[in-house]
Amino acid sequence: MGDDQLETVLMRLTQHSNPSLLAGIPVKRKFSTGEIIRPFLCTTKEAIYHYCDQHQLMPREDPSNQSVDYTRNFYRLNVLPFLKEKNQNIHRQVQQLTERIREDDKYLTQKAEEMVSEIVQFPSAGKTASFSIPSFLQYPIALQRRAFHLILNYLYNHQIPDKISMKHEEDFLTLLQQSRANVTIDLPKSLHITKSYQEISFHFQIKQPKKTVAQKLHIPGVQALWNGFVIESSISTFTKQESHHSMYLPNDESLFPP
Repeated sequence: MGDDQLETVLMRLTQHSNPSLLAGIPVKRKFSTGEIIRPFLCTTKEAIYHYCDQHQLMPREDPSNQSVDYTRNFYRLNVLPFLKEKNQNIHRQVQQLTERIREDDKYLTQKAEEMVSEIVQFPSAGKTASFSIPSFLQYPIALQRRAFHLILNYLYNHQIPDKISMKHEEDFLTLLQQSRANVTIDLPKSLHITKSYQEISFHFQIKQPKKTVAQKLHIPGVQALWNGFVIESSISTFTKQESHHSMYLPNDESLFPP
């Protein structure tokens, strides 16, 4: 209903800075093999209650709807009454706003897809992407932002991590203007964006397996390790206090067999 749409837009407005999210709840969207259609987005809750009263229908309502412990309920019980007092038709205006935002975003996304197809290279060898900075900067900033998210959507297999924020987008746009020749910024799940002169590349860091080396320790004695560190061992008949660089173990045959 229209109240749900109004609540959704208000919550996103206070929690996010991505304009696309202000499109709110779509009137129609694909679901499985069919579609979900919401015909009551232009109708208020009061109108639905009035209809039920006229036709002697008993609506069912979740008792938790009265609890302000839930964010949506807080807006429903505290914010919406104030807004409706100022404008009884605000739900219709917000619905018109979301439809316009959705139409504009659809058009801009289509143009961003054309931009990405034109200038971004996606080698078939792996999950990487690259493009020329001068070519990228020829497009409007609105398309640059959307192109960034389209690239991420591809690299993350359409499962962009929740940790991706507007800060990452700002860092990316700043990187395009960076005067330094070689700069890298890190994104979640080991994805890196590297600027090399006039080129930008997206690539995942390959995790190297930890190296395990077994060496025999002679006690007492001094043993040089493979990584350049040195272990000095000795036998003591009294206990000393351990430190950051020392450790004491009991002289137990079960720990140190002959």
